[in-house]
Amino acid sequence: MAKITLEIKRNESLKESKMLLGEYLNYWLHNYAKPNTSHKTFAEYKKIIKTHIQPSLGHIMLNDLKSTHLQEYYRKKLQGLTAQLVLHHHRILSKSLNDAIGWEFISRNVAKGAKSPKPVRKEMKTLSVEQLNLFVKTAKEKSPVYFPILFATVHTEMRKSELIGINWENVDFTSEKFYIRQTITVANGKYFFNNVPKNEKPRAVRLTAELKNFSRILNTSMTTEKNYLENRIIRIILCFVTRRGISWLHLKLQERLSECSKLQGFLRSVFMIYDILM
Repeated sequence: MAKITLEIKRNESLKESKMLLGEYLNYWLHNYAKPNTSHKTFAEYKKIIKTHIQPSLGHIMLNDLKSTHLQEYYRKKLQGLTAQLVLHHHRILSKSLNDAIGWEFISRNVAKGAKSPKPVRKEMKTLSVEQLNLFVKTAKEKSPVYFPILFATVHTEMRKSELIGINWENVDFTSEKFYIRQTITVANGKYFFNNVPKNEKPRAVRLTAELKNFSRILNTSMTTEKNYLENRIIRIILCFVTRRGISWLHLKLQERLSECSKLQGFLRSVFMIYDILM
């Protein structure tokens, strides 16, 4: 009987809590996300919350939030976003509401009653040798500034963040390998250098003969351009940069990749290189 009485008092206390969902999410960002996640993850959470969740749901009282509110939110977001992105929104809401229970702001997590989107994985189609050669030829002619990193993409299948993060210290011409010891990612307009933990073995990617020779030539040519790179890049000696620096490269790379693909009639949503760089 005493236990039931305490539970009733707790629920009454929760009902008296006057906090909007938007206000609570600010609290969650500051008290959970910022001290417990990486800078990149925090930036991603903050962007999703500020750009999507708060404008749509932030006006609802935290205690009045229902599963149907979230279901309607997912439905509307799926009209402009992929199911994978909306699923990420669902996970953020579910995690933050779980924490709200622990902090005694609410008594249950309504996200558990909402049906999260189920991404449909597309079949990944690979290009033939002839198509890859044609892609490389087009990239060299139409986008020479980005040709080195596009060439490396074809020969390694490395992701965009891995390729942009590669520096010359992690290129071993003797063993013919790239060693992935850091990645460079972007979130909420900011760039993040993500180092592989020292206790973890870096991933090794074997260089093809063509890429090994090309990398040697690229290394030599970049040595002669140190004056252009001094202010931005020379301290890290990144392999794939432009004279304007890494930011410009990261923002334009996907655009150039798509451009070169479309020129040859490749469907960027299904072919291998695009999927690797996403």
